[in-house]
Amino acid sequence: MFSIRLLRADDATAFWILRQEALGSVPEAFGESVEERYRAATVRERKPRHIWGMYVAPRLRGRGAARRLYERLGFRAYGVEPGALRVGDRYLDEEFLALRLY
Repeated sequence: MFSIRLLRADDATAFWILRQEALGSVPEAFGESVEERYRAATVRERKPRHIWGMYVAPRLRGRGAARRLYERLGFRAYGVEPGALRVGDRYLDEEFLALRLY
């Protein structure tokens, strides 16, 4: 079971622990590693209400749950950038999804 809600101030510690786990285990899913996140934090502008990815615990992967959730919420793919993400010596495609609000 899952729920979707806005984060509150008291979620901050749990969020950052989960975020570090996600970046540490599957950096390619988020386009950055833990180290890159900390380096960029001082330079990058944060975008409010922007979904940049979804972390799925290793034991739950491979079932398409994240994709189904995005689609159920109305997100649709609008493009793919081949070789957009570099992880070590591999280049991975990045798929872009959007939710029309009009």
